[in-house]
Amino acid sequence: MNEKWITWIDHTPRLIRFCFVGGFCGLVQMAFLYVFVTRGVQENLSNLVAFIISVQINFFLSYFITWNDRRNPSLKLTKLARRLVSFNGMAITTMVVNQVAFAIFLFFTPYIAAGGLGILAVAAVNYMVSDKFIFAR
Repeated sequence: MNEKWITWIDHTPRLIRFCFVGGFCGLVQMAFLYVFVTRGVQENLSNLVAFIISVQINFFLSYFITWNDRRNPSLKLTKLARRLVSFNGMAITTMVVNQVAFAIFLFFTPYIAAGGLGILAVAAVNYMVSDKFIFAR
């Protein structure tokens, strides 16, 4: 990895890294939402699929950036797989919150705004669960 990038990761507070990763993944979700909707896929289904794609990207960026200091180079593949499963388990719960928020906000705002508000609705839960359980020391 690039030396400047590693230095940035090591010296940037975790909450900033979390926001950076979450913001990037939020943009990924919004981009997929836009692509699917403009191709004729129903809005709620588009948001669901975009969310699932974003979660997978979020796990790996969280592992390498947000929780980098909790990453063990000798981590067994089975433990990494357990973390991935746990992260996706958390995502199932937050997906429900995201979808409900999206569906509610869709009544009042354009689908892109509803998508963004749905993402914000789950951010705090993601941070707390990731910190205390998924990427715990």
